[in-house]
Amino acid sequence: MPPGVPGVITPAPYTSTVMDDGLRVRTGPGRDHVARGQLYEMDRVKITHCRGKWARVRLTGKSAGGLPQGTRGWTAAEYLLPRPIPEATLTLPPGCSDAR
Repeated sequence: MPPGVPGVITPAPYTSTVMDDGLRVRTGPGRDHVARGQLYEMDRVKITHCRGKWARVRLTGKSAGGLPQGTRGWTAAEYLLPRPIPEATLTLPPGCSDAR
């Protein structure tokens, strides 16, 4: 989604690490959107936008699940670590919420 769309907050891009196996990458922000594939623990993504607890991401390398580098989609922000491990904290980028 482009910047300026209502309900979408555009933070500066953050490089993040996936914290769980089988994290679905979807076509939109919500479980009602189609899953394109899955991310796995230690896959790296850039967060480009947030909407509530959903983050729009771009895969920075090939996923362990087979998604190619550059794949874009939405995923649950609560399973992303914004900074590389081990310095990581659970602080999410502005606009992202881990509220369930």
